[in-house]
Amino acid sequence: MSELFLLHGKVNTMRRRSDVIRRAAAVTAALVMTTGMAAGTWVPAAAEPAAARWDVVMLEQWSPDAINVASFIDDRGVIIGTNTTAETLRVVRWGLDGHVVALDPTPPGTRFAWPTDLNSRGEVSGFTDPVSGTERPVRWDARGHLTVLPTLTGGGTALANGIADDGTVVGSSTAADGIHGHAVRWTPGGSVVDLGTLPGTDNSGAWRVSDHGVIVGSTMSGDGPQNGIRWSRHGELTDLGVAVIEAVNDNGDVVGWTGSGLRPPQQAVRWDARAVAITCETPSGESATAIGINNRGTAIGNTTYTAYPVALRWDRVGHVTLFATPPSVDSGTVSDINDRDEAVGTVHDAATDTSHAAFWDAHGVFTDLGVPPGFVASSAHAVDDRGDIIGDAIASDGTGQPVLWRARRHTM
Repeated sequence: MSELFLLHGKVNTMRRRSDVIRRAAAVTAALVMTTGMAAGTWVPAAAEPAAARWDVVMLEQWSPDAINVASFIDDRGVIIGTNTTAETLRVVRWGLDGHVVALDPTPPGTRFAWPTDLNSRGEVSGFTDPVSGTERPVRWDARGHLTVLPTLTGGGTALANGIADDGTVVGSSTAADGIHGHAVRWTPGGSVVDLGTLPGTDNSGAWRVSDHGVIVGSTMSGDGPQNGIRWSRHGELTDLGVAVIEAVNDNGDVVGWTGSGLRPPQQAVRWDARAVAITCETPSGESATAIGINNRGTAIGNTTYTAYPVALRWDRVGHVTLFATPPSVDSGTVSDINDRDEAVGTVHDAATDTSHAAFWDAHGVFTDLGVPPGFVASSAHAVDDRGDIIGDAIASDGTGQPVLWRARRHTM
């Protein structure tokens, strides 16, 4: 079964959120926004200092000699991540106080478990990697108890890639022929359903599911092109054309990107609930990908295949705005947006040659989240609807520690 339909970009996307941007000095001011403002121009609005809005909480490490990464946060402040050693990879959970607990370990005979999504009830989808090398799909409930989900054949390989608020899980599984892979849906009760694939194609995979039951994924045959696909809540399958699909919101809007053979140049695209494709504008025709969309219909993405990436935001009709940054910032990326149109990411400051976690409010006002004491860089991965932010702090030796920027309006 093609690795594409097991791992796709989603697992890799979640992991790349923790990478710290290291870029050589350059200026993006030569780019021009469609609004007429120079790219990277500082918005002359007075943002509160980060210390006035967030408390910095260094998340407890499950084991100090391991690599700990915070990957997801829900709107109740549940944080899910990983604790990785040379021998094992454990899924862990933090609360807003920064205390860590480990979720149920993987079944006997497995080496690690990997989380792929988190819903608002604290349930987690993921997969285990047995010593045999055959991945199995799993789901953890809100108490951290693990359930191994069934495959289409009772054996073979399968992954769980996304989970909705009702507990529905989507992913991929070895099909009945034992050769190809099909997109699947697991019901809240744990039964597996084959979602099939487009006519004339052999493989399919489901990457994400909205809380209203819309599923998105990809399909292909052999070395042919990869097509984006979407299933309605009633199971109707729609071909979105040659594309990589990244996200879907509760309205059924989808974002991703297209390209010639999915190679550069890449074009960010969104599809509305009727599957009508809307090309997303890019500054000066830059190659760009759309990586996320909130329930307001605001999409985010980044320019690609450039030494100095620029973070972008699109409205519902595809008009682009560049996320503003101070003049000393030469590059940056956005990684997440919440339903209040607040976004987070990472920027590189050319003056100090450091990378900092970044926050943009709904009006585009930039706030530098700074670097915790004792560290040399930081990055932000995700933001919830209450304004809590998770990311990493990076030490001078390259090791990192997960960080929570906890919004001060919360009471503990």
